[in-house]
Amino acid sequence: MRLTFFVAFVFAALSGQAQVINMKWLAMVEKDGEYCYINRNDEISYCFKGEMVASKSSGLTKVKRNDSTLFINESGEIELVFPKRLVSSYKEGFAVYIENAKEGFLDKKGNIAIPAEYRYVWGFSEGLAAVKTNINFGYIDTTGKLIITLDDVMECGPFVEGLAKVRKDSLWGYINKKGEWICQPQYHTAENFSEGLAAVRYHKLWGFIDKTGTEKIKPQYQYVKSFHDGLAPYKKLDQWGFLNKTGYTFIKAQYEWADRFHENIAMVMIEGRYAYVNKSGRKAFRPTFDAAQRFSNGRAAAKDNSLFEGKWGYIDRNGNWAIKPKYDYAHEFQE
Repeated sequence: MRLTFFVAFVFAALSGQAQVINMKWLAMVEKDGEYCYINRNDEISYCFKGEMVASKSSGLTKVKRNDSTLFINESGEIELVFPKRLVSSYKEGFAVYIENAKEGFLDKKGNIAIPAEYRYVWGFSEGLAAVKTNINFGYIDTTGKLIITLDDVMECGPFVEGLAKVRKDSLWGYINKKGEWICQPQYHTAENFSEGLAAVRYHKLWGFIDKTGTEKIKPQYQYVKSFHDGLAPYKKLDQWGFLNKTGYTFIKAQYEWADRFHENIAMVMIEGRYAYVNKSGRKAFRPTFDAAQRFSNGRAAAKDNSLFEGKWGYIDRNGNWAIKPKYDYAHEFQE
């Protein structure tokens, strides 16, 4: 069954703020060898079959069938078919393809946008893509023009919030879109920026820097994850907690594992089971799960092996089953 979706926004209380629910967001579910996209009311948009399926990106879902790569559009129709050609998922309207052991980009019509002349390429981010020739690394724009050339570097990442991490020898730093170093290589590991800060590791300890390269939170943790919803998970003495952007311990380390906050709720592990906590550090609701995912559009995929034959369903923000478990696997809702 194919549905025509309309834009509907539902507002619900969310820690003192209004939460915007978009009925156009869909989640991919798997059942009996078939993949379907559903809305938050469990209404099916479209279904398809495939051997290997990647989540929707740039409005297209990548599906592997036999030796071909297919892309399915948001109407459930096959948009593109690439027989015996390796093609990545689309990012910012472009997909990586391989030809004669070289890599380039295709546009959303399947035409060659940038010829396969690079040893490696990475997906576009903020209008630029990292590329590697036989000699060096660099970044190209969507026309294929080389914008930044980097000599004597070993690895580089995507541009996020205007900056990209780059490794020179064994150390990481960050460059801007002019190719200028805003943070000289000095860290042993570096992550992408998120909410104005980037997680970095100096020797064995993790901390955060800002966009000037200044250490805002001194390396002192076993591990940290990126900021989201104003907080970042940290690990200390083998326990996980949350800190804010000043380095203040917002929720003390007490969990076996922690994910980032999403929609003001974070997934954590307590006594080997997944639970959800609010920003006070208390459980958002009582039920815990054998497997779970973060909240997205007011729903979280979860399963309890003792219920519903261990099938996946979706819970609401109160921990109730909004979509009864019946799926072999369930993915997050996405735009």
